[in-house]
Amino acid sequence: MGLEDRDTNTKVIAMQVDSHGKVKYDALVRQGHGKDRIIYSKPTDLLPKTDGVELEKPDEEAVKKTTEDTRNALEKLINAKISAALPNKVAIANGQKEPPKYVRYTPSQQGVAYNSGAKQRIIRW
Repeated sequence: MGLEDRDTNTKVIAMQVDSHGKVKYDALVRQGHGKDRIIYSKPTDLLPKTDGVELEKPDEEAVKKTTEDTRNALEKLINAKISAALPNKVAIANGQKEPPKYVRYTPSQQGVAYNSGAKQRIIRW
């Protein structure tokens, strides 16, 4: 008489309170997990824990030193990229002492069968 329509799969959780008498709403989240599992369910769980250590701003001298070190490192990187982009500095950047020299070469035998039909060639020296 009506027992067939009753839902038998309901899971009812008993209301739990903490030591201050506040309701522990995270019991819904903890359902089905082990007791040793850490579950973050409150907004205060997202805040970093300082453990009594106070964070303070660095002094002016430390800020200046860090700024100068950063500026020097960035200038070094930028100068390396700029020098690599310059076409006449490529060979010098690769370790050679002089920039390459280019020579125009005209072969003695002219014709389509020789030298792929090229009349002149430019050779890097």
